[in-house]
Amino acid sequence: MKPMIATITKIENVGSLHVVSFDFFGEVLKMMSLDLSDEVKVEKEVEITIKPTHLVVTKGFSGNVSVTNMLQAKVISCE
Repeated sequence: MKPMIATITKIENVGSLHVVSFDFFGEVLKMMSLDLSDEVKVEKEVEITIKPTHLVVTKGFSGNVSVTNMLQAKVISCE
């Protein structure tokens, strides 16, 4: 998988929980963390990854789902 470069747009703190928002080609992605490095700052470009065990791929999906980050994509090959 190619590296995914995104820009941090917002960091929200709710108690000890941090919610970090990213801009990825106009799509808003979010991450939750209990601990953040001092290097994590708004407007910083970062590489984001997806754990293969947390990836859901569907075709023609419609309806409600409890997934925060959803991207439309085109599968061009599968190994």
